[in-house]
Amino acid sequence: MRSDSTRERGYHMERAQILAIDIGTTGTKSVVFDGRGNPLASATREYSVDIPYPAYAEQDPNLWWEAVVSTVKEVLASPRVRRERIVGVGLSGQMHTSVLLDKHNEVLRPSITWMDQRSVQEVERLKQEFGIKELLRMTANFPAPMYTASHLLWIKEHEPDVYRRIRKVLVAKDYIKFLLTGEFSTDPSEASGTYLFDVINLRWAHDLVQYLGLHIDSLPSLSESTTVIGKVTPEAARVTGIPEGTPVVAGSADQAAGAIGGGAVEEGRVSSLIGTAGVVAVCSRRPQADPELRMLCWAHAVPKLWQILGVMQTAAAALKWFRDAFGENDDYAKYDLIVEQVPPGAGGLIFLPYLMGERSPYWDPKARGVLFGLRLYHRKPHVIRAVYEGVAYGISHLSGIMRQMGIPVNEIRALGGGNKSTIWRQIQADVTGIPVLYPDALEGSAFGAAVLAAVGVGLFATIQEATERLVTIVDRREPDLNAHRVYSAMHEIYVSLYTANKELFQKLDAIVAGRTGTNCNPQVRP
Repeated sequence: MRSDSTRERGYHMERAQILAIDIGTTGTKSVVFDGRGNPLASATREYSVDIPYPAYAEQDPNLWWEAVVSTVKEVLASPRVRRERIVGVGLSGQMHTSVLLDKHNEVLRPSITWMDQRSVQEVERLKQEFGIKELLRMTANFPAPMYTASHLLWIKEHEPDVYRRIRKVLVAKDYIKFLLTGEFSTDPSEASGTYLFDVINLRWAHDLVQYLGLHIDSLPSLSESTTVIGKVTPEAARVTGIPEGTPVVAGSADQAAGAIGGGAVEEGRVSSLIGTAGVVAVCSRRPQADPELRMLCWAHAVPKLWQILGVMQTAAAALKWFRDAFGENDDYAKYDLIVEQVPPGAGGLIFLPYLMGERSPYWDPKARGVLFGLRLYHRKPHVIRAVYEGVAYGISHLSGIMRQMGIPVNEIRALGGGNKSTIWRQIQADVTGIPVLYPDALEGSAFGAAVLAAVGVGLFATIQEATERLVTIVDRREPDLNAHRVYSAMHEIYVSLYTANKELFQKLDAIVAGRTGTNCNPQVRP
């Protein structure tokens, strides 16, 4: 349903204010926007990820709520914010991260996050039970340890007492929505990350839910991302300061919200996020499973659109690694100036940014970073440019696979901290041969959540209308054809390097792990 509260309370777009909350992996951000999409106040609180054992990654959901309360109070106290003008609350959040509640709606255990890799064996058993073809039919995706279903299978196997007490399964954003409204609700973009969802038909995958031994009522109800799912309760209003009765909109996964914040809401538009990791997603009018198990298929927050996407395990983190390891006190602005002085191709250097393995398209945790083509004449500027180009080659590789799958790829919307670099955006255009547009979306997923809320409470009729009015393109990079010819030849080598080294990656991994009788300890004293 669409809220009529803005009309009933006499608000116009110029006077309305929207509160957006983004529950991230390392911090929560709350932002208040005006009706034109301008941020009025912003606050962030950081928290940590617990690593109790290798391959584990957990968080206490109470940390998110404490961060929500403190950041919301801070932004509402801003002199630019008027509480009585808050017409809606929008949310986005980290995907996959499971929150398990008992019959009293109390949290049963720390949340297993999307970073966690403990459930490898459970994923293999799932493949054996159903087979990949059947799993693709049921979900349009292949299983992996990051998914909520994988977390549940591990808990069922290793913590049966906890598992028997589960009454509700939520993820991070939807748990915060429950605390605000008392409602159990999710949206298709977020449900796509549970691996309990039929992405093609936009409904829960009953066979998988049954396989996990859960009842369908254990899962939240499904609503479109612009649906008002409830209102702020008296208790939540008392704790946070949000006016009681304020409409709360369903919201979306952070990835989908980020794409909306960048205006990637039409078929053929690609959102290219260069953050710690990288995400390349194209809007498609039809869901499409990848039979070669390279790309993911998730529902977009935009109705009747899906996202075909690939995830790069290391993107901007590769440049940070270089700076921390070799750059002394270098800053990234200095790197941009250095890179501009090196011609395309980095003097014949090619960098594989697989510093923590790689997800799309290989899904190989044993993959390693490679700097290929070194000669005596190479210097630091060549290596820095090779890092920039290596990430761009990865983006081009994924966008090329999208085209192979028959999905149009017309333009790239550049998102994330790495894309603040003008030269990195130009390199992406030159490598891919696709125009790269840079939207003024500095608040990232929180801005996308605000757009969804603005549509939900009636400020705009559709997400497309809202983004057309609110998203501003501040820079456009067209491909340089001469540079593109150089990069096309280099990209062919880039793609070949993984295949040529895959077996060697596995052998090296075995040596480092000591499985061959040789223990090569990778830790080096500083």
